Amino acid sequence: ERRFGSGEPGWHVMTFHAETDAEVHADYWEIHTEADELVVCLSGELRLYLRTAVGDDPGVALTTGHAMVVPRGTWHRITLTRPSDIMSITFPRGSRLEQRD
Repeated sequence: ERRFGSGEPGWHVMTFHAETDAEVHADYWEIHTEADELVVCLSGELRLYLRTAVGDDPGVALTTGHAMVVPRGTWHRITLTRPSDIMSITFPRGSRLEQRD
């Protein structure tokens, strides 16, 4: 398990372009313990998965202009259907990554 985030107070708005699953750490689950996270597909197409008590969900496809809120304390991950521009907004303090089995 890896922790990340600056530890500084405040929300972080991040936009980035991803060509491969490796660029969105698809092999890792991510969690934000301090706040929800808004994930927006600015262009392209991605799939957002939530980890539940009964197993992984089938994921939600996000295409250009669509967004999803990941509730605080929910393990989640992203895969790309095609190269995408992505925006995320969250409070990163206390965020962690865990290798996917």
